[in-house]
This record gives sequence, C-alpha cells and structure tokens, in this order.
Amino acid sequence: ELKYYPRGHIQVATTLAFGSLWLAPRLQEFLDQYPDVQVDLLLKDEEVDLNMREADIGITALSVGGQDLIQSEPVSYRFRIYASRSYLEKYGTPKKPEDLDNHRLIVFGKDMPHIYSNSDWLLKVGAKKQRVPYLMINSGQAIYEATRSGIGISALHKYMVGDDPDVVEILTDIPATTVYRYVVYPFHLAKLKRIQVFVDFILKKMKEEEF
Repeated sequence: ELKYYPRGHIQVATTLAFGSLWLAPRLQEFLDQYPDVQVDLLLKDEEVDLNMREADIGITALSVGGQDLIQSEPVSYRFRIYASRSYLEKYGTPKKPEDLDNHRLIVFGKDMPHIYSNSDWLLKVGAKKQRVPYLMINSGQAIYEATRSGIGISALHKYMVGDDPDVVEILTDIPATTVYRYVVYPFHLAKLKRIQVFVDFILKKMKEEEF
C-alpha cells in the first residue's frame, strides 16, 4: 500500500527566546523524520496572535479562548536561579533566599507581557528589604547572556542555559515559580497531516523536558 507522507508548508510562531533557545535546536529531528514538510519559524518578542492568522501553529504562554482554536494541555516550565562561576567567585554564593538581598539581580523589564509578570519573583523571594534590580532587560536571551558574562544573578528556564558549563544553578530548593506553554492552532487546520505530526512532535518534546 502507498504510505502517505505529510508534506507542505507550516508557519510556526513563538517568542524569540523560546524559538531560538528551545525550538530551533530541536527542529532537525523533525525535519529528518518528515523531509517533505517545510517549516518557517516566526520569532518575535511579543506573544503570538493566532486569531490574526499570522501563523499556522503558535507555541505561546497565553491561554487563548475561542471556538476557532485548538489548544493543547499546558506544559509547565520552572524558573530556576542561575549565576556564572565568575560571578560567584567574585561575590560569593547565596546560601538562602534572603542572601539575594545583597546580590546583583538581573530581571525582566517592566513592560514585559504577562508571561513574565512573575519574573520579579527574584526580587521578592525571601526578601528582608526592598531589592532594586542591578540590571533590567526585556529579553530572555539577553538576560542569559548577561548572566553568563558575570554581571549578576537571574531567573531563567533550564532550556535557556542548556549544558553551559559557565552557568550554575543556585538556591535549588527555593519553591519554584512556573510559566505554562500551550501549542495552539486553528480548528480548520486540525485535519492536515503536517499540522498533526508537528503538534505531536513538539508536545512530546516539551513534555519530555517538563520541569
């Protein structure tokens, strides 16, 4: 019998940090498996609006209502606290949350979409006094780069840091703060084989690494 291979074009939209640091490195496996599917990644800093039809599939931190869209179960990503080895050598390693009162903290800029509204968690956890950020940046990827270069301590997702030997997780037993991600796509595309295989692939990958 003839086996049907998914083929055609998919546009996938997600945020810059998630798309660059998590999705892009995992695409090769999908493309090897489905050589006839062409994937375009649309990465942007703000959240994706699928109702605007800007993409076929969105990976988003916004739970989107609406009859026209299918939304996966949420996959959770924990924020963890990281610093570079060079920073810790210079300023010491915080042993308990209140020690962060005396450290240089890198946090998200205030005008971030709500996905990061809990990212000032780093300014609050165990705080005995008002913490003032040492540096504010409105990009997850840039926060990682700044942390890596030794500027200060930040809250990041594990996928952002990967296997970087220069960046270490600290204060590992702090109660976590979490964001959720959803895979979302329009109902009218749900029957397309190329959409189905991509959604299945991505959700499987995300769940394998759920923290």
